[in-house]
Amino acid sequence: MAIGAALLLAALATGDAAPTATADEVIARTRTTRATYSAYFWNVITLPDGGTIAEWSAEFHKGPMHRVETPRDRIVANCADGTGTHFNVMTGELRRAPEVARSACGIDANGAVLSAEVTGQIAHRFAAPGLATALRLVGAEMVRTYTVSPDGVLLTFGIDPVDTGPRLTGWIVALQDRADDALFSEESLGQSAVPPKYQVEPDPEA
Repeated sequence: MAIGAALLLAALATGDAAPTATADEVIARTRTTRATYSAYFWNVITLPDGGTIAEWSAEFHKGPMHRVETPRDRIVANCADGTGTHFNVMTGELRRAPEVARSACGIDANGAVLSAEVTGQIAHRFAAPGLATALRLVGAEMVRTYTVSPDGVLLTFGIDPVDTGPRLTGWIVALQDRADDALFSEESLGQSAVPPKYQVEPDPEA
């Protein structure tokens, strides 16, 4: 979920200290991870007219279960069996479909990828003591960039349309090694699981 310097990473480029995984292996890591975590992000959407929209998002994971939240959407998915439910916060509508899980579980699997490459290894505070892997995926309509932790957590993401359209840049601001089982039920979608302190713009000095 162009983006280079705008990612505002606390990261350094490093040399080739060890063989890197292939792009397919890193993509699979994001979709099959069994890590337990709560991850909070800040995102900037740049509109074609140059205007910007800034907002929060969050992802929670435990075993095969995953949850995604934005101000407008809440999703729960079982990444092992490919089932997912989307809750529209504005309308209250529930939608159950396999593509919901494909969008939520790791790197979005909806839509064809024409090429994928590892572009580097990154030292990142939420990847330590290991290194994060930078990816670039090219599709027919957009170019996507990601930074992925050794556990398969997305640390940064960017979407840059091939032609015109809004561009998205997102980066992680907090990562915790816990996630409550209750977060992954359909019944839980009626309430946000994101603490208020992660729903406001983060302190750039934090």
